[in-house]
Amino acid sequence: AVGGLGYARLITRIGYAVPLTAGGVAGATGLALIPIVARSAWPPAYLAFIAVAGVLFPPLAACVRSQWNRAYSDPDRLMRAATFESVVGEIAFLVGPALVTVAVAVSSDALPFLIAGAMIALASIGFARYAVEPPAADWTPSLGQRLPWHRTFALTLVAGALWCVSFGALTVGIVAASQDAGRRELSGLFIAVISVGAILGGLSFGARTWDVDPGRLLVTVLAAYSACLAPLVLAHRAVAAFVLVLLVAGTTSAVVLACLNLRVVEDVPPASEVEAYSWLNGFTVAGLAIGPAVGGQIVDRVGAEGAFASASALAAVAAIAALRGRSP
Repeated sequence: AVGGLGYARLITRIGYAVPLTAGGVAGATGLALIPIVARSAWPPAYLAFIAVAGVLFPPLAACVRSQWNRAYSDPDRLMRAATFESVVGEIAFLVGPALVTVAVAVSSDALPFLIAGAMIALASIGFARYAVEPPAADWTPSLGQRLPWHRTFALTLVAGALWCVSFGALTVGIVAASQDAGRRELSGLFIAVISVGAILGGLSFGARTWDVDPGRLLVTVLAAYSACLAPLVLAHRAVAAFVLVLLVAGTTSAVVLACLNLRVVEDVPPASEVEAYSWLNGFTVAGLAIGPAVGGQIVDRVGAEGAFASASALAAVAAIAALRGRSP
């Protein structure tokens, strides 16, 4: 998240080619070296190395999102593209762990790092080669023009962070509920159900035309997500009901992410879109880091029910933040 902001500033000034090509190679190298460092380094040094490797990661997601605004001027097609990207992301989250399992089974725990590094290098260099640059006149905005820090932009970031804190607390609640039921081994499958719901919801949403602005839709789907999580306080006691509620709650995820991505660039100059998306990525990554810690504290004190109730409440607060930020 931190490295992405630095890359974004550089991309704003000189374009995609050099930062993404160099970043792809550097990020891939950092990943490939992690298993070697892990076997020989003092633990604090190992953690520091992982942090540096993370800083080297180029902000590919932010760069990809900036392309939709170049490719599509029609709001409906733009929404479909953003939703489709969210669906592909969910598919990647399902496929990635399976790929790691196979790679470790046929080789060693070092192979997944090599595969991931090769993917990052290939994606970064390929994107840098084929991406559409912003208009030349927009490449060097002044500091004050680069990002409009008005209410809509700031509260969209807050809503995204709270949504991710909610999701982090939810995942801890799922693990705790699975353990309470004596089925801890199923917790990963329960979390995967949310991704399956996101894929189904995103595909269903993208297949239709919606005459609604992203700001209003964001408030609606966050409120729906909050409402879907509330029944988990009781539904987690029955596996069938638990799976059904998680599946329904997951259907909102791809749409929430698409709306966040479209809304955060409202009134942002084209040259600064990568930076705007990088700020959103920073806030959402922070939320995903904070959420499990919050959920863990709540589970330790009041159990899985408290984590589910907190996740629902946090999503409701995210909806309120999105509502308050509907206009600059």
